[in-house]
Amino acid sequence: MAAARLTRTWETVPVIPPPPNRPAGDERPVPPAVSGPDTSTLAAFPDRLVAAIIDGVLTTGLLLVLTAPLTIFLLVQLIEMSEPRSGDIDEVRLVGVLLLAAVTVVVWLLVRLAIGYLYCVELTLSWGQTVGKRIMKLRIVRLDSAGGAGQPGLSREVAVRRWLVKGVLAKVVAVFGLADGLWQLWDEPYRQCLHDKFAGTVVVKVPPVDSAQIGAER
Repeated sequence: MAAARLTRTWETVPVIPPPPNRPAGDERPVPPAVSGPDTSTLAAFPDRLVAAIIDGVLTTGLLLVLTAPLTIFLLVQLIEMSEPRSGDIDEVRLVGVLLLAAVTVVVWLLVRLAIGYLYCVELTLSWGQTVGKRIMKLRIVRLDSAGGAGQPGLSREVAVRRWLVKGVLAKVVAVFGLADGLWQLWDEPYRQCLHDKFAGTVVVKVPPVDSAQIGAER
């Protein structure tokens, strides 16, 4: 009787086939499918291009202002070196000018990195946008495999990953920088640049009602 009851109970249990491409007996839960924001809200290439130009003008202008004193001093020294007062070249002064030039280059690079970090990481963490994207009504969101939607909140890790590709690697390797910016033209389905792919982000258009509330959300 017990055996018959066990048999009947077993027969009433539905047999669920394993998911595709998974062996029978594998009972691990199936991970949710990765999804993202509505593709109709994705930023267009011209808008992202204009935003990038605005950001480039602002960051370059700030770089020139901060490094102007050292650069001007170096130029004055070079001009004086090009017009020697005697036929002999002052070797000590020449070495000093060369060292000054090297220091200027190092300072220029460090200031540029600092500006890029503050602008692309800290500002993005505060606003979800750079100034250029704010003007063009664009916003950076992350692709969230758990929620199945574009999440506006960006972690520091995500912002830094974007900056390392866009603000460092793309500036050092010019060809890569060009490929990074143009990648969105043929990328599907989220029109991502290479730095978006590396960080798991996408750029979307901001509705007018939400654009004014971005700062308040942070």
